[in-house]
Amino acid sequence: MQKENGVCFGCGKETNGTPAKADWIISGARKFRSLLSLPKKQTVACTACMPSLREKREKFEKSQGAYRIGAAAVFLVLILLSALAKSIDAGMVLSAAAAALFIWLLSFFRYSPKFD
Repeated sequence: MQKENGVCFGCGKETNGTPAKADWIISGARKFRSLLSLPKKQTVACTACMPSLREKREKFEKSQGAYRIGAAAVFLVLILLSALAKSIDAGMVLSAAAAALFIWLLSFFRYSPKFD
């Protein structure tokens, strides 16, 4: 495990720790910081926060699956209800997709990056 200097995701202190794996959220945050000309900072986990951050990541991954199932269920129910009412159209499909996307995005309030 390679240690890097950065800001701990758990406690917010600048420390040496295990770097976060770069997923699309971490990459997006780094891109956003560079667009604002802010200094580059690594997201790390210090040894004290590592166990709690691993637990948070496991909870996040489990909630992702539940939210995906919920989003798919909402999408299907809305489409089926509009089909039963014989009023299915592109607007209804887009509305159902937007509702499903919103439900799935709610899961990211529990986001925690993955650490090696």
